[in-house]
This record gives sequence, structure tokens and C-alpha cells, in this order.
Amino acid sequence: MPTSWTRETTLGTSTSSMSVTTLTTTGNVTVGGTLTSTGTITGTLVTAAQGNITSVGTLTTLTVDNVIVNGTTIGHTSDTDLMTLASGALTVSGTITVGVDDTGHDVKFFGATASNYMIYDQSDDMLKIYTTGSSSGSGSVKLIHTDTDALAGPKLIMRRIANDALNDVIGNVTFSADDDGDGETAYAAVRGQVGASAGAMAAGAEEGALNLIAMANGTETSGILIKGQADGTVDVNIANGAASITTVAGDLAITGGNITTATTFDSTVTVGVDDAGHDVKFFGNTASHYMLWDTSEDTLRIASTGNTANLILSSSDTDAATGPGITLERIATGADNDALGKIDFYGRDDGGNTTLYARLYSQLITAADGGEVGSMQFQMMTESASGNTVKTGLWIKGSSTNDRVTCNMPNGGLIIGLNSSSQGSLTLWDGAGGNTPGYIVLYSPNGTANYIFCEDDGTLKRHTSIPTANGDGSEIGGQS
Repeated sequence: MPTSWTRETTLGTSTSSMSVTTLTTTGNVTVGGTLTSTGTITGTLVTAAQGNITSVGTLTTLTVDNVIVNGTTIGHTSDTDLMTLASGALTVSGTITVGVDDTGHDVKFFGATASNYMIYDQSDDMLKIYTTGSSSGSGSVKLIHTDTDALAGPKLIMRRIANDALNDVIGNVTFSADDDGDGETAYAAVRGQVGASAGAMAAGAEEGALNLIAMANGTETSGILIKGQADGTVDVNIANGAASITTVAGDLAITGGNITTATTFDSTVTVGVDDAGHDVKFFGNTASHYMLWDTSEDTLRIASTGNTANLILSSSDTDAATGPGITLERIATGADNDALGKIDFYGRDDGGNTTLYARLYSQLITAADGGEVGSMQFQMMTESASGNTVKTGLWIKGSSTNDRVTCNMPNGGLIIGLNSSSQGSLTLWDGAGGNTPGYIVLYSPNGTANYIFCEDDGTLKRHTSIPTANGDGSEIGGQS
């Protein structure tokens, strides 16, 4: 049987079959039945649908229109390695586009844990990441940066490309959860905004704001508002509402040095620590009027330039025995003759020297528990032959033997009244229901005490001891 034909020839009918060792043709071969080949068929199959071809052998490269398959790569004829296949992996080296503008499709990426996945939800126009982890280390998004530059790090950028206006919101990070009615609620947010001032959008002088928001009584409320300013400073508003509380667990450093608005402190204020304090200064409304705790001198100073009172103590208590008071307390265990406290009165002499002119001085005379005795001295600057010095003019002392209080003038006399201006008087009351007269003690040069008193009938008498009755002593001179 011939093995080669040069013209169209029917080799058999639909009911006949034939076997050909080698079939070579330059024309068309039409097979009405089944064509079985155990060798190689070369050429082009004219009919597109070839459902009965079960294998075409191993192809090194297959090109269908502009799609080319070569080994483990699939690509375009102008980009042959667009996709690379491996066991359980697909590498795409080009752009992936899903859908067309205004007609998208969901794209979903599953994780290794059940119910953990990322989806672009085309119906919500939103990328969503679902996780089920509960540990503090589990997260939905992690940004990793391997650059060793000290200023480099992962960045998340939100950019609004519309033409912005003052106070426009640029971007939000919102923290939401379901309330007890299963309604999704934004409980907190971080919001970036364009600044509010007129020049906030000027190129090269832009101003922005960052707003930290918390839900308060069902309303989004600013908790911290950070605002850039035209002068290069950044203002920060903290908390919202007069009853809001801001807690600082550690130290608060105010480098500018000023609190410029009315401030109320509802708890203890401590400045510095023991043995390391700081100055505290309160200014008045008049120049050079202030109160200063001077840490270098451990002194509270109240300074003024006027002639009005620097310190006023007031009390609204209606108790007849109560009024404003000043207490000077020495808290160390006392000993006899200890100083208790003093009030000094300083002025400037005509040479501008700060000078002590007077002093109110208190002393503990007897410290015995149950037998305490105190004293008060009024001291003044006095000129003397040895120079000016502070001397005691009046010394008031308690007694350890009776309930008397004595007044001594150890450095001078007693003048009552003002010469030619005010009449002086001295009143000595009697005691014990009128039976013990008041008296004056005069000491003679030899130290003898003379007790001078007045009898009921006006007779001036002298006695050698404290008079206790009208009959004591003797009449002084001839009186009528």
C-alpha cells in the first residue's frame, strides 16, 4: 500500500479502518472516524474544538495569542516571566488589577488560623482585616523597616488629595466596638486636621493639628488637641470641661516658666523635695508687689511699694472668743530660757543701710511640764556710748510661784502721756474685794524696798512689804 499521496484521496469509508506506518501529506487529512496515533503528529489542527485529544505530549513553550507559557512561567509575549509557579506558591512580577473603575470585586487573603483573613470588600469600598487572637502580641497590622538609618522607621501615611480648607479633617484612626445594643460605635479616634488660623495653608508656613478624641456621654469629645502655630510653637489643649481631671503620675516640667490662665489646685502642691527646693513667686496687680518663697534664704518675703497692708488675716467665725491668729511654734523639745520666736522690724537709715529698729521677742523661761513660764520682750534700737544697740524696753514675765505677770523696764523709765499734748495717768486697782490696796515699789539706794499705797481716805502711806490692809504702813510726811 502506498505511504504517500499528492492529491486529496479518501482512504476509507466510515465503516472501514486502515493502518498506516507513516503518513506524509502536503494537503489536508480528513478523518471521519477516530484517528489514533502512536507516533508523532506534526502540523496544525484546523478544527478549534478537539475534545477527543487527551494528550499532546510535553511542550517546551506554548503560545496562545499573546499569552506564553514556558516551564514554570506564564506571561505576555512582551513580559514572559510575569507569573512564576512553584509548589503552593505563585509569584507575580507585575501589576494586579481586579475589576474596573466603578465595578470592583472582593479580594480575600486567608491566614494560617481559622477566621483570620484580609478582604477588600468592594460593596463597602473598604479594606478589612479580621483576627481572632486575644494575646497582647497578636496584631492585625505590623509595619517592619530594615533600614539602619537612625532617622528611618516604618511609616503610615494618610494623604487627602482634595483641595483642603481650614479645619478640614485630613485623616482618622478610629477605634470602634459594639455597644450593648449591638450598634457599632466609635469609642475613640486620632484625627489629623488642617490648622484653624488664616495662614494655616500658606506654602512653607503650613499649620496642622492632631486631635485625640474620646467618646464622652455619647458624644465625640476632644481630649488632647495639639495645634501648630504661626510663630513656630505648638499649643496643647488637655481634657475637656471644668470638672475634667488630668493625672500626671511622675514629674511635670514647665520649661516656659508660666501658667497663664486661672488655675485651681484641689490637692496638695509640693515644690521641690526636702533639702532641694525652688523659688515660688506670686505677683500682684501693682508693679514690684509680690510674695516670694526664696529657697536660697529659706524665707517667705512679701514685697510692696505702697503704704497699705501687706498681710491681712480674716475670720468669719461668729464665736465671740475667736478671731484671726498668727502662731509661731518652735517644735523642738524646749529647755529653760530657750528663744521661742521673734518679729523684727527693719528699715533703711539715711545711708541706705538695712537696720533693725525694733523687735518683739518671746522666750521660754521655765520648760517644766505643768510649770511652764514664758516671757515677752519689746526691744528697740537705742543710741549709747558704745554705739547703737537693741535693748529691751519692756519685759513681761510670768511667775512660777503665783499667777502674777510682771512687767519690767530694765533699760529705762516709764513715761505716761505726751508732753503738752496728752495727759498721762496710771491706775493701780485694789484686790481681794477692796481689802488689799494697789501699790508702787520704790527701791532706796541701799536696796531697801518701799511699798507706797493709798489708804481708803486718800492718805499716802509707806510700808516695808506688800500691803494687805488699810492699817499697814505709816503716813508719808504731813498730809492734810
